[in-house]
Amino acid sequence: MSKGLIITAGALFLAVAAVTWLWRWPVPDAVSQPSSRMNFDGVTEGLSPAPLSHYTARDGTRLDYRDYDVDDPTAPQAAATGTTAKTLAIILHGSGSDSRYLGPLARKLVEQGAAHVVTPDIRGHGRDPKRRGDVDAVAQPQRDIVDLIEHVRQRQRVERVVLIGHSSGGGLAVRTGGGRFAEAIDDYVLLAPYLGHDAPTTRQKAGGWAQANVGRIVLIGLLEKLGVHAASGAKVVRFNLPQSMRDEYATPAYSYRMQQAMAPRDWQRDLAAISGRVLLLAGANDESMRVGQYRESVAPLIDGEVDVLGNIAHLDIVRAELTAIRVAQFVQPPEAPVSAGK
Repeated sequence: MSKGLIITAGALFLAVAAVTWLWRWPVPDAVSQPSSRMNFDGVTEGLSPAPLSHYTARDGTRLDYRDYDVDDPTAPQAAATGTTAKTLAIILHGSGSDSRYLGPLARKLVEQGAAHVVTPDIRGHGRDPKRRGDVDAVAQPQRDIVDLIEHVRQRQRVERVVLIGHSSGGGLAVRTGGGRFAEAIDDYVLLAPYLGHDAPTTRQKAGGWAQANVGRIVLIGLLEKLGVHAASGAKVVRFNLPQSMRDEYATPAYSYRMQQAMAPRDWQRDLAAISGRVLLLAGANDESMRVGQYRESVAPLIDGEVDVLGNIAHLDIVRAELTAIRVAQFVQPPEAPVSAGK
């Protein structure tokens, strides 16, 4: 046997052994970990999200989203323009969750006539995903965003698309803006975005929210570089979901593929590559992020504004009235000033 064949055989043996070890190596169970510092009070109270609508992605999978213009036809923009809204705003939810909690922000933007607003359940999340907490490929959620945009375009005029992402949804937005799918998006709103575990903006373990098996992540990453993808569906992170959030919509763990999909490839490179305008908002009381680092580390990389809002926590940033006002001002077309709101 030649030296090359021996090396190849040895590499394959190590890869198989590593994959076997990965599946036997338990991921930390978030339920048994110290509770997250994140405040979930009020997150699930009084929710009345828009009903689920559906679109078909390019691979034939039916995916869910909520359409808030259809939900509220009496809103100022809908009443004035019917289905001719020029700006489409897509709001992406954070890790372990689904689109329901984004309803209050979505409705406020529609009420103020800022945009046509839709909130998708990212693939691997929501009511009945094909595989909860997993995707077929890291790029799949980005392709799904493009497919959703085309789905809306078939039903109304869209001249501008603003991608809004909260927490890990912000990470997905940055990943989209820094890569080959960016041409579908014009501008971005990042609400306390997760920029990766190694970013200076992320607290250790996201303030207790995420329990990751770092060794497993590193090993799978090495296998991926060797062209071995058999382990990419292994769970690598679990979330400290409180009992109030553990329902049929909850996604308590992510595979390696899903974890990679919900964060930038390289936070500095992806942020610097965004061609549109960016508005980044975070709350001074954020339990998961080091918000001071957004100004110090992110502001120099983007064309836009970074602002820290006082007395607002990580989940509160989505529900805060000031957030809705600032986002509406950013999203609203310049020729149509935002109304005073309700």
